[in-house]
Amino acid sequence: MSACGGEAGDARDPLPASDQIASTSSTASGLEATTSSADAPESRSEVPPGLEAPPGSDQNEQLIDLVIALLGVADPKDAVSAFAPTPDQQEVKECVQAAGFEYFIYVPLANDPSVTMPADDYATTWGLGITAQALGTYPQPSTEDIDYLAMLSEGQREAYETVVDECVDAVGFDRSRNPAIQSAAEQFRGTLTVDPRLQSATETWSRCMSTMGYDYVSPDAMRQDFYSAVVDPDVDLEAVFDLEVQTSLANLTCEPAYRTVYRDLVVERFGDFFDILDDPLPPDDGANG
Repeated sequence: MSACGGEAGDARDPLPASDQIASTSSTASGLEATTSSADAPESRSEVPPGLEAPPGSDQNEQLIDLVIALLGVADPKDAVSAFAPTPDQQEVKECVQAAGFEYFIYVPLANDPSVTMPADDYATTWGLGITAQALGTYPQPSTEDIDYLAMLSEGQREAYETVVDECVDAVGFDRSRNPAIQSAAEQFRGTLTVDPRLQSATETWSRCMSTMGYDYVSPDAMRQDFYSAVVDPDVDLEAVFDLEVQTSLANLTCEPAYRTVYRDLVVERFGDFFDILDDPLPPDDGANG
């Protein structure tokens, strides 16, 4: 763990395990939920219907908030908007319920402490949310959709899935939308991290943390240090957790300015996100030339 005469960590990680990215589809229904890491899922070639909303529209405001959340720099108040069901998702839910079934819009981070707790409370209780995941103490997402499906007989399950498919088709819900947004957000991240303004903010953050006794080049590097630590079979997880909490509290001084620059860049350069969404890069298959 990197530290300058002290302990290491971060203030508050909006994506606690970096494994949970917002998915607003129902796992129970075949509206395939995507729970990939903040490092990336699938892609597709066209802009999802309804996302071409005019600048300043509620749809675009929610999409901007969602991308900010996916990039890990959301404020809790923004996350409320980011993870709110979209009109077409709500229509699917109402359609399924009208057929006599329950329906759950699956949004993994919607009730996560990282987006519902104030930053200082989160840092005190969960640190970055990394070691707590390894300890098994971090609150888990609701399983009400899975529990509901388990109650259905095989015949009821088949009928349920048929109804959901019919409702999805009737509403025109695009099943590939969430994976496309998530993939585009990761590609968008790459364009933002080389922006001189974010690079300058990262350097300022690093200097700030250094004055607090922590030696990291970036918030991502800080988090990665803890991810690496918790997979060590010989590590004392309780000690790592204490270290993570202390560093998270120290980082409360340094990260707000960094996040502000990051969020401002997302808004300013959101046209780049739409360009990526409209014409994504092919998946990286690991080939070199």
